[in-house]
Amino acid sequence: MKRALLLASDKRELKGFPECYLKGVIGVGPINAAINSALLIAYHNPDVVVSVGSAVAIDPALGVGEAYSFSRVNNDVLDLRGAFLPLGASLDSAGATISELYTLDTESSLTLTTSGTYTKEMRDSLSVLKSSALDMEAYSLGLTAKSFNLPFLAIKLITDSVGDNSKVSNVDIRLRLNRDRLVKKTEETLNSLGLL
Repeated sequence: MKRALLLASDKRELKGFPECYLKGVIGVGPINAAINSALLIAYHNPDVVVSVGSAVAIDPALGVGEAYSFSRVNNDVLDLRGAFLPLGASLDSAGATISELYTLDTESSLTLTTSGTYTKEMRDSLSVLKSSALDMEAYSLGLTAKSFNLPFLAIKLITDSVGDNSKVSNVDIRLRLNRDRLVKKTEETLNSLGLL
């Protein structure tokens, strides 16, 4: 069995996962995710890193209360199109363009976009990025895993849809009620990839 490190923004997103997994809380947002995932990866030395937790659906085909694995993760935080880079792209320390990241799940056709906000006005940029859902940490976590030469996965429970204006308490309730689906999808995905 490979050593899988499950990382989530909040400890409530890790409830229900068996003790056989390494687990860590990285905090909310891309900056917390980058810093804390680096610390946890260095500490635990895993074989694979998994971003788990909640996400907001953009694609109406994604059902609230269902869990999904994503094959691609990108971000809408950086807009350097004026510098002739694609939306969401940046440059690494060697000057190479970094944009969309690919997870180990090549069977999925879904794209997860990391963003600092969720609004209806984002629809144009999300269309360019071909986003299926939004979260606030997976892209930073993926970049960090890549810097450690580790593969990663992004598996999320859909807790609401863009524009629903759901209160945090409603998201918490949906997470609590459907947490078993997140655990099941994570285990199914790890198993199908031969990581369990």
